[in-house]
Amino acid sequence: MGRNKGPEWDQVTIIEPEGPNKRTQCKVRCKHCLLEFFAGATRIREHFVYSKPSCGVSKCTKVPAEVLELMQREHDKKVQEEQKEAQKRALDLATSSTAAAAAGSSKKQRTLGECVRGVSKAECDEAVARLVYAEGLPLSLTESPYFKDLMTKVKLFSCAFGR
Repeated sequence: MGRNKGPEWDQVTIIEPEGPNKRTQCKVRCKHCLLEFFAGATRIREHFVYSKPSCGVSKCTKVPAEVLELMQREHDKKVQEEQKEAQKRALDLATSSTAAAAAGSSKKQRTLGECVRGVSKAECDEAVARLVYAEGLPLSLTESPYFKDLMTKVKLFSCAFGR
């Protein structure tokens, strides 16, 4: 079962269902300027919005204002999704322990205390940093007496159950 097609597909007529890239592109004709081109959803939006001329598709010269506005909203939504995903990947890379290993720090053997507790202080720090950065919280939150009280209670709780 395929994904639902976005509103950009209502603005073109599919001429050939399979193009050079058989999975995502097909030959389409713009319903406004009658230009024929190979495209998937991204190139169709670019035909109307024309934010990236290097995309290789020319700008629609006869697009109605309401269609242009709709395509611009769709384009902006996709750009925001891509930025959010890139930000998440960068955050994951920056806060993962593999980033520290890649930076040249040697991986140490865990101490007996760390094995009994289950996680190291560095792993706890990473988890707190990931929460603070991912949710856009102020770093000063970690200095709050309420935050420190929470961490103390979590530690006592985990110690009570041998973790």
